[in-house]
Amino acid sequence: ASLPIVTMTFCSFCRICILDSISFNLNFAFFQQRNKHLTSKYVYSFSFAGHIPSSLSPNIKISEWLPQNDLLGHKDVRAFVSHVGHNSLYESAYHGVPLIAFPLFGDQAYNAKRVEYFGLGLSVDHKTFGDEHLFQRIENVIYDPR
Repeated sequence: ASLPIVTMTFCSFCRICILDSISFNLNFAFFQQRNKHLTSKYVYSFSFAGHIPSSLSPNIKISEWLPQNDLLGHKDVRAFVSHVGHNSLYESAYHGVPLIAFPLFGDQAYNAKRVEYFGLGLSVDHKTFGDEHLFQRIENVIYDPR
């Protein structure tokens, strides 16, 4: 059986203006530590001001850009962490990949509410989230039946 893939992408505007200001708490060491006990791959599409941690476990891949729609169509993608812009929301729904909505600005908070209302996934508040909370949300959408 194939291992589940979790994809995380944010728009280019988010990575330039927003994520830097909230110091994007996603701790790769935390994910690597937790991942030792799991059987998930993490595909992470994001360039944080050129900062890529020096040591990553082999199950975490970082890229400045990925063909998001194609990746979401892959049979092993089981969760998608996203800012829930319209394209991300629609592509995820089209491919049936559950979302972890991570709204940052604009209509994204409304889209995150739609994600939960329609059972497309769960949301996370970027102002209060912690690594453990985000990780638990990922686990929930992968392993909890809907």
